[in-house]
Amino acid sequence: MKNLIVYPHNSLDVHLAAVGRKKTSDSKRKLISIENNVRTDYSEYDLHFYDNKLEYLQKKPFYQIFKSDLQSLYDYQNKTITEVKGHIEKLQVRTIRNTCQNCTINSANTLDHILPQGDFPEYIVNPKNLFPCCSQCNSYKNKYLEANGVKLFLNLYLDNLPEEQYLFVHFDFDENDEIDFNYRLENYYGIDDKIFALIESHYEKLHLLERMRLRANEVYSEIENSILSGLNKLSLEMIFEEIKENISNDQKAYGFNHWKCVLKLALINDMKYSEYIEEKKERTRA
Repeated sequence: MKNLIVYPHNSLDVHLAAVGRKKTSDSKRKLISIENNVRTDYSEYDLHFYDNKLEYLQKKPFYQIFKSDLQSLYDYQNKTITEVKGHIEKLQVRTIRNTCQNCTINSANTLDHILPQGDFPEYIVNPKNLFPCCSQCNSYKNKYLEANGVKLFLNLYLDNLPEEQYLFVHFDFDENDEIDFNYRLENYYGIDDKIFALIESHYEKLHLLERMRLRANEVYSEIENSILSGLNKLSLEMIFEEIKENISNDQKAYGFNHWKCVLKLALINDMKYSEYIEEKKERTRA
């Protein structure tokens, strides 16, 4: 995971543009009538956003009267939303531009409302309330807070991700000499308890450990085949050193705790895996 760069322009302009693009109707007249309310609440959103305290924003019953009118502004195919999505994507570094940073597994094919649109319809097209996301993660995020007001998910615009490792993977060989992986979260390096608890909640609610396990089992054969083919020219030690250098570059590009970097590190640092590869090389040559 990596933090994304936030939309830098006036968020209210997006709301006004979305209203302006609506065909003249009773719904449009209603939205124009509450423009001053929305203007005030967008300012309040910005204050809480930049203090990273969105969980303190209160739901306003006033907007429930206009909920369907506000929701009509959000159409994934309309010009306002496609422009916002495209703008947010272009702000990001190319290596992560099209990948969902909530999971780092799937492509970001939708937009997630940080504050749920059902509870906060006034922010339905607020770019600072929209986060590029995959549909799978989006389907799991049906609420933002616990009943006690505690955040359930990382806000990857604002929550600073630790540089210390917190994601680990263990692997075992089965009776057929096949490898299976199991990811886990551990706070070995003194990460702040509050941010680590939020990371745990984020991973749990989005089922990330199991999703990463399944993805690791899918991509492992590519890793193994690359190592085995490299042994035709290089020693295993040299190949592992090369992988280690690539991991360092990938960590900068994709995040220190990216599931694939963690997977490769676990493999090359484990003596039993070195023995497994050497044995497999000999069996291949026999």
